[in-house]
Amino acid sequence: MALNGDKLILSRQEGDFKTYRYDTLDLIATVEGAGYFTNTSGATIWGDVQVLLEAGDAIEVHVWDTTIRTGTFLEKKVYRVSNVLNRVCTIVQADASLVIGPGSTVTQITNRSTGVTINSLSGQITTDDTSLAAGAQALFSVNNSKVEANDVVMLSIAGGQTAGTTFPYVHTVVAGAFAILLSNLSSTTADTGAMVINFVVLKGASS
Repeated sequence: MALNGDKLILSRQEGDFKTYRYDTLDLIATVEGAGYFTNTSGATIWGDVQVLLEAGDAIEVHVWDTTIRTGTFLEKKVYRVSNVLNRVCTIVQADASLVIGPGSTVTQITNRSTGVTINSLSGQITTDDTSLAAGAQALFSVNNSKVEANDVVMLSIAGGQTAGTTFPYVHTVVAGAFAILLSNLSSTTADTGAMVINFVVLKGASS
């Protein structure tokens, strides 16, 4: 079933292209399940602005948990209108780098190889401070329900190392998880600090 254009809110316009906002509680059922909007003749929002989507227009879909706008914001996905035919506007997911959501934090326990769970598109992971010997490595899994197999995970170091010679690398990415490899590049000094790692998940596609 098509989504009605009169539920859109015009948020900004740049030249001939417009960006609309659409709020929903269920992204898959209400947006991705439909895949298109219907231009609504005569519908107006914010004064005299008529909702008539055109190819190239963007739709920012805001997803909430239980109550639109006043509940907990979960994530935002950006779509573009790829085709308009007989008032039916087909949409495709676009601008993967703009997919955002609230961040979160998690602290590793037991040792540097212990897996953690953090279900957000961005956040901070604090590792355990068990000594990582010179030249040693430790691999741990990050369970994350937001991650899909085609996504790209980026890491940066916020601090915490004692020697400044340990670096995190993304080892693998699969649906529901990614793995981080910690590598101490020093040939003489162990790292006994709890590293703080920033991460962000960029939504990707293979076709």
